[in-house]
Amino acid sequence: MKHPIDSAPILIDKTENSALFTNKQITNRFLCGKCEQRLSKHGGNYVAKMLLSHTGFPLLEKLEKVEPSKSDNGRFWQGNVVKNKINVLAFKHMAIGLIWRGSTGNWQKPYDNIYGTLGSHYTETFRSFLIGQANFPQKVAISVYADIEVPSWTGLIKPLKTLKPDQNYKANSYQFVVPGMVFEVMVGGNTNKFIRETGNNQLNFFDIKFSKTDI
Repeated sequence: MKHPIDSAPILIDKTENSALFTNKQITNRFLCGKCEQRLSKHGGNYVAKMLLSHTGFPLLEKLEKVEPSKSDNGRFWQGNVVKNKINVLAFKHMAIGLIWRGSTGNWQKPYDNIYGTLGSHYTETFRSFLIGQANFPQKVAISVYADIEVPSWTGLIKPLKTLKPDQNYKANSYQFVVPGMVFEVMVGGNTNKFIRETGNNQLNFFDIKFSKTDI
């Protein structure tokens, strides 16, 4: 028998040290229906099909079919290597769209912790990318961690949160979680150094536990 809360995401609020089951999304009237459909069409719809669920983990299954690179922490796949198996652009679109909405939208407390943090330059370059008027922004890198320890029943934990600036690259770091995946997006600073270190790719996939996660 299905548990009555199986379909409910878990919302975790670290500011209140609390967690609860809810079927309500964290929402804010922000984009028109046409714009929301565009963001879903070019990113969210595809990524949703790759999430961890009780029937499998499509993202990791696709990654396993490609020879990985190796790092000190484990295996990783460069975006340009897996692009024939995975829609890398959709992952970029989904991550950029979520951060842009989080920074631009006036979310209610306590989910307003990244409002305005992108600044005017990246707010505009992100917007231009999302509407198809510009290429992927410079000095931006996305790491997607395929982590089976992120439960398939977890929901998005806040719209997203800002970590302390990355000490190695002096970049702002944004993080959000979806079932089976942890996203970290580095913006600005010396992000280009990180991009060079990962084979000049602005998006890479990893299958290691995300050590920076603090849930």
